[in-house]
Amino acid sequence: VAANNHNQQHKIEAKWQIDKQTLSLSLRDFGQGFSEQQMASLGGQLMPSSDGMGMAVMLSNVTLERLNGSLTLSNHPQQGAIAMVSLKIV
Repeated sequence: VAANNHNQQHKIEAKWQIDKQTLSLSLRDFGQGFSEQQMASLGGQLMPSSDGMGMAVMLSNVTLERLNGSLTLSNHPQQGAIAMVSLKIV
């Protein structure tokens, strides 16, 4: 949401997919995306920024890993960032 606010955007794109063993949710914002430095560190350590310290990303990453899932962050080729959450279906 903060990334969208910086670019005065008011939408988020959400897609989900279920296959035999995995539930995947893709969330895209329309902000500026992540810098190379952010991409190298997001989810593994606190990242100081004007909007926070990245604690939500770090906690989400740890929680999903404990549930045999994953959080993958990437930049969209046109604009914004994508967070992909995947969880194994038991």
